Amino acid sequence: MSEDHKVTTVVADEEHLMTSDIQYDIAVIDVGRARGRGCAITSRLRALDARLGILLLSGDEDPAGIRITGLQSGADFCEPKPPITSLLRAYLDTILRRIAPEAWSLDTTARTLRAPHHDAVPVNPREMALLKLLADSSQHAADRCAIAHAFGIEWVGFDERVLEKTVSRLRRKWRDGAMCDLPLRTMHGVGYCFTEKIQIC
Repeated sequence: MSEDHKVTTVVADEEHLMTSDIQYDIAVIDVGRARGRGCAITSRLRALDARLGILLLSGDEDPAGIRITGLQSGADFCEPKPPITSLLRAYLDTILRRIAPEAWSLDTTARTLRAPHHDAVPVNPREMALLKLLADSSQHAADRCAIAHAFGIEWVGFDERVLEKTVSRLRRKWRDGAMCDLPLRTMHGVGYCFTEKIQIC
């Protein structure tokens, strides 16, 4: 079930979950025997982050009222255990459609790049300048002269090897962090193009 997802397990540690620096997209809460506590954690998480996806897992012998209480506490779904894998995957996909935009997101404050359904990858100032230029373009494309200016360098004195190294490092960083290729295409003799929708946030 962890395919395409980065999973962090927190065992019976409510405070750690509430104060963690990790930015979770989805919390899967096993209600177990502590039914009231599971709903209380759900309520607190929902109050902390309206965007967060929450999936509760209750015992298969639990009455429907427990599941209703979980939903009223703020869960997106409440499924009895043991969950059917295909159904669980469908729940996660449905939650992701709600919380993750179907566009790449460039966060200029946190200096990160995020693809739909992937963790964010940090970018340095020069990579940020390149990506911001591409995101601002209606075609998500820019020529080398515009990129030089975005780097704060006059075109006549621009060393294009700096750009090539920046692109190479960014592609490698994304591949290592997200385990997939960055949709940054070289337009030979012209510049670069981001081939998927990207937005600044």
